[in-house]
Amino acid sequence: MTFAAYRGLFKTVVKEDMLNFFGDSMPSAVVTLVHCLVTVSIYAAVQKTLFYGIFSWGMMVWYLIFAQVILSAGKGIIKEINADIQTGAVATAMSKPYSYPLSLYATFLGSIPMELFGTLLIVIPFGIFMGGAMLQAHAILFGVLLVFFAVTINFLISLCIGMIAFWTEDADPYMWLYSKLMFLVGGMFFPLDVFPATIGVIVKALPPAFIIYYPAKLLVKFSWSEFLYVAGMQLLYIALLSSIAYLMFKRATKKVMVNGG
Repeated sequence: MTFAAYRGLFKTVVKEDMLNFFGDSMPSAVVTLVHCLVTVSIYAAVQKTLFYGIFSWGMMVWYLIFAQVILSAGKGIIKEINADIQTGAVATAMSKPYSYPLSLYATFLGSIPMELFGTLLIVIPFGIFMGGAMLQAHAILFGVLLVFFAVTINFLISLCIGMIAFWTEDADPYMWLYSKLMFLVGGMFFPLDVFPATIGVIVKALPPAFIIYYPAKLLVKFSWSEFLYVAGMQLLYIALLSSIAYLMFKRATKKVMVNGG
């Protein structure tokens, strides 16, 4: 299957999301706004100065918003793999002249633009109201690249977790554990700078940090040296996780062939 065909899958999903914008994307955006509102309100009520020295209050507001936005981008891959395996549709997908993982990736990327547009449409006014208009153009420009790498890492981890279903027939429990790990060490509810030095070094080196913490941080507090470090580490994790996903899919393909789907 050529690149043009994967691009066709991407465009198809985008068009479907455009048609269902008010039915799918906007409700999801409202949920993200509620999460942002609750999280920001907690920090405002408890201690505004908690992260002074790390972030200003405005930076903290935008950090929390971007963390929520990044995590909300492109959901449902594990459920899709679960459904394909449980219904036997995966055997049909594997027999087609294209890569099943790459087709999932094209679909995954296609699900992001309209959802992201709807979310930003709602959360940007909220961010300006709560934290002020303090974003910088170059931070947004290069931050978008980090966000793209971040959602790719998230996809690859989700793909690897989803493929566990080839052996267990249900990967939801593993996804639940992964989602809680993202909350704890991904920087979802607080910057990882709050961890003690020893623990902080460890959690900042884990993949979840490069999915949420670093991209959200650099969008509000940009640094060229940290940008280069983060981009390099993200590419390293993408290469590593791609290799793991490839090996898992290769073994899964053999399993499907032996079991006849």
